[in-house]
Amino acid sequence: MAGISFREWGDPCKLVVFRGKRIVFKKDYPNPGSAKRGFANRFKNEDGIKPLWPGFTLDHNYKERKEEKESLIEKAIAYIIPLKDEEIRNLTAGDVAAAIQTGLDELAPVFEKDQKISIPGFIKREKVYRAYFALNKGIDIAVPELSERLGFASVAEFEEAFETYILVKPGKYKEIVRKKMNGDLEPQSTEPPDGGKVP
Repeated sequence: MAGISFREWGDPCKLVVFRGKRIVFKKDYPNPGSAKRGFANRFKNEDGIKPLWPGFTLDHNYKERKEEKESLIEKAIAYIIPLKDEEIRNLTAGDVAAAIQTGLDELAPVFEKDQKISIPGFIKREKVYRAYFALNKGIDIAVPELSERLGFASVAEFEEAFETYILVKPGKYKEIVRKKMNGDLEPQSTEPPDGGKVP
């Protein structure tokens, strides 16, 4: 049985030939075509039986699958970001998967691997950033009202999430913005402290 590992057709690859679970031949080749010829030359007369090529291939569709996964992630993010506050407040990972017409079992692992955050975590972070920018603009809204508007289960959960990403509780940040607008403080950056990255 032969296995060939490569990323894109034409790339360098490794040919591995098994007999049962034992590796009987392993060699690097400049491309899959030369690996196939090397396999034929090495095993053409063994046991008087012409071996079949290929027994199986590894990563043959690597590029196609990679593009498909990247497309799913892009679609998911492109769906989440433009949503209105009333649409994102109760949004679930299942809703996102359904909206881009894929299964959550397929989307969730590739999303988390690529973004280094789960879909629910990404949604929560997006809510926090919306709260941050609302407060930074000086919008006069009470912290409990902002928490409810963005769909947090409680004010405590909202405060904890806000402090995780913005490094200060929302009530304190609201006070900082108020003082800044009154000229009592130096102007603050309009970007979240972590630059939009997972801490």
